[in-house]
Amino acid sequence: MTNWKGILIFFFSMLTSHAFPQSYNFRNFNSEDGLTQSYIYSIIQDIHGYLWIGTDNGLFRYNGLKFENYNTNDSLADNFITCGISDKECQWFGHWNGRLSYFNGEKLHTVNIPRSDLSPVTHFAKSPDNKIWGSTYSNGLVKLSIDTGSDKTISV
Repeated sequence: MTNWKGILIFFFSMLTSHAFPQSYNFRNFNSEDGLTQSYIYSIIQDIHGYLWIGTDNGLFRYNGLKFENYNTNDSLADNFITCGISDKECQWFGHWNGRLSYFNGEKLHTVNIPRSDLSPVTHFAKSPDNKIWGSTYSNGLVKLSIDTGSDKTISV
């Protein structure tokens, strides 16, 4: 009588013995490379392949060769970026002070939010109808729109 379990184990072990694991190449960036902050709170990639890195001291864009730094002097709403998301047209950034910024492919813009009691923006997500929603620490949800900046604030 043949031991089928033993044959199957032998057969599958032979198939997997020649499998090659994937290898990954990691590279650390630091101030010598142009990334002057060691704490990163957000990282997104746009449709052009740029990486946008949010820190507590500004925004960095990496093109694969060098870092460019952006801050409030470049129209960021705050230097502390807590989260980001990219859609086909813009990159959106949430800030610790509850404000929002976006990059439209040419320059950064601060979103005008008429409220004064803002809390930190904690996360962005895209809904099935391609709307971008932002959550806040204590002020509910924000629906984003390129037409009006922040189109509506919804308390939950």
